Amino acid sequence: MLSTAVALLSLVAPAGQGTAGQGSAATAKVIDPSDLAAKLATISKRNVILFLADPMALPAPEEGEDLDAILAKLKKQGLTPSTVYSVNVYQRQTSKDRIRALSSVFAMQKNPVRGPKVTDPPADAFKDGKVTLKTNKGEAIDPFALSKIRFSKPLMVEDWFAGNASRNLLAFDVNGMDEREFLKEVAKSLGARFDYSGPNYRLSFDPVEFKTRTLPTIELAAKIFGQNLKPNQPNGAGPSNEFVEQGDPDTGMGMRRERYNVTLPAIELLYKVVQNLDAKLLETVFAVSGSNAEVSLGRHPAEATAVSQYLSKVMPHNPRAGTGNAQNQAGNRTTAGTNGNDQSDSRDPFLAPGKTYENLMATINRPNPGFLILTSDFNMRLRLNAFQRKIGEDRPQPVEINRNAL
Repeated sequence: MLSTAVALLSLVAPAGQGTAGQGSAATAKVIDPSDLAAKLATISKRNVILFLADPMALPAPEEGEDLDAILAKLKKQGLTPSTVYSVNVYQRQTSKDRIRALSSVFAMQKNPVRGPKVTDPPADAFKDGKVTLKTNKGEAIDPFALSKIRFSKPLMVEDWFAGNASRNLLAFDVNGMDEREFLKEVAKSLGARFDYSGPNYRLSFDPVEFKTRTLPTIELAAKIFGQNLKPNQPNGAGPSNEFVEQGDPDTGMGMRRERYNVTLPAIELLYKVVQNLDAKLLETVFAVSGSNAEVSLGRHPAEATAVSQYLSKVMPHNPRAGTGNAQNQAGNRTTAGTNGNDQSDSRDPFLAPGKTYENLMATINRPNPGFLILTSDFNMRLRLNAFQRKIGEDRPQPVEINRNAL
């Protein structure tokens, strides 16, 4: 479990080592995904399905190499081989391109591999109860496009599995494969649930596989991020993304859509949110593109704890808080106490509930602390419920504090 920024930074590979799934393929002979599928089919004399969440350099089989040796080499590259019903080789990871909130981090990765051209499968790939499908060199199939094949029942593919030239690529060398067996194997490759009981076949979002595949991709973002950190970056502030919360400098309230910096605490928060959310909420957010969900922090204590830890790392602290935080003491975090109002703010947090972490925690509405809003692009926004007392007023009044996290 990644519980601290230090734990995330420990994922950083020593200089000279490649990132996950790359290995030493850059210096070895590589092979096109469709050519690899054809090679595996020739050697095994079985149907072959190959799925890559992201384009990657695939090691070419050596002359005389048997199936087991080739699959062992692919496994070292981060791929998962299965030979139960066919030769099914897949990357059990969520595409970096799917986590758009971290796109600026993934853009820092050196020497990205270019993906093949995306093509549609022939509509007559299914005939007489059997599937025959072979992709050509330099081409791959978007899982969403499989619905264009005229199966015995229409195939519905949920938005999450849609692909393009940079993600979710399928290569095939399949000859006379049973229809349901083919779709079951495709579902295994994609991390989908295969439902054949209704009037349509369905490849549906699977929350368990989603977690299994997404958490390593977020870990990879932390690794890339850590490799590009500079010593003077507060809180590990990284490249700019789309938004930043900006508002009243005294209360920390309000929000304007601008730009903001990805931080290591934000990546850590995203990891914890994905790790802890229940299956129903994950499906609500990610099964259909453009969706979002409001996660009640009052009803989800694990997420509430993660949000509190995140805020403690990115917000200024009262000078008398005595947090003992090494970053704070070293001056890497902006602290309160730089003007005459800060001392009174720390004594009366209701005057500025969102200005410092201690003020926020003192004024938060404990029964209903607020919500974390999570989108299908993995953006996160906090809407917190606190109390504020304006000068001249006796009673604090409810106030909403909005803050973009990622």
